[in-house]
Amino acid sequence: MKKMIVVDLDGTLLDNHKQYDVSTTEYLKQRKEEGHIIVIATGRILPSALKVTDNAYFANYIIASAGTLIYDVESQKILLKSTLNNYVLKLIGKLSTAFKEVDFLSEHTLYSLGNTKMPLFYEQKITIKQVTSLKDVTQISIHLYHDKWIQSYRQILAKYMPDISIRIMQDSKKPHRWLFITNPDQNKYTMITLLAEKNHIKLSDVIAFGDGLNDLEMLSKLPVSVAMGNALEEVKQVAKYQTTSNEEQGILKFLKNNLKM
Repeated sequence: MKKMIVVDLDGTLLDNHKQYDVSTTEYLKQRKEEGHIIVIATGRILPSALKVTDNAYFANYIIASAGTLIYDVESQKILLKSTLNNYVLKLIGKLSTAFKEVDFLSEHTLYSLGNTKMPLFYEQKITIKQVTSLKDVTQISIHLYHDKWIQSYRQILAKYMPDISIRIMQDSKKPHRWLFITNPDQNKYTMITLLAEKNHIKLSDVIAFGDGLNDLEMLSKLPVSVAMGNALEEVKQVAKYQTTSNEEQGILKFLKNNLKM
């Protein structure tokens, strides 16, 4: 029976040095060649996801930018993309001086307003005047000066953008939290359901691995969901299973020990 295996990147497939385990990716590649569907689901923008996975040679699809874009690896084409409107860009641009850093993620680029030094691979510095001229922004990440303000800012932004999704994000390897803004119902789980339907796979035949808060939807809603050993406690609480950490071949061990594949 055909399965779909979904893996997050940072803190899941990638180790603490942002490297993937070759044994794991080769195992996934073999499953792909047998006809199973392999999906990368990440908060990274598409070029960054491709770079750290050697062009995703072991996968069929990439769900990038926290579930706002689907990329077909074989055809090298974007199948779906959800972009934010100019009202949202303008509002966040005006409020940006109140935040430590604001990142506007498009299909290929991360535009940063702030002092955080991102990898030059995908960074472009912009001014507030340029914000509304940005094209195809799929997600906005807002980093605050203090984590204790996160719920208050989330509520304030929700009043001005009632039809926009404003969620809290944290990776298992990072102590701080931040806000990320997308169109409604744009997350890893909704994109997984679309890919499962496209490939005629039941959701009961989807296996998903994750560690951070942007994995909550898929891990809480899928019947076979696996939290990494290093995952945040909120993630472990909603996942149906748990495996070893991203430093201990957690994905590979779970698949070999629990699935007949």
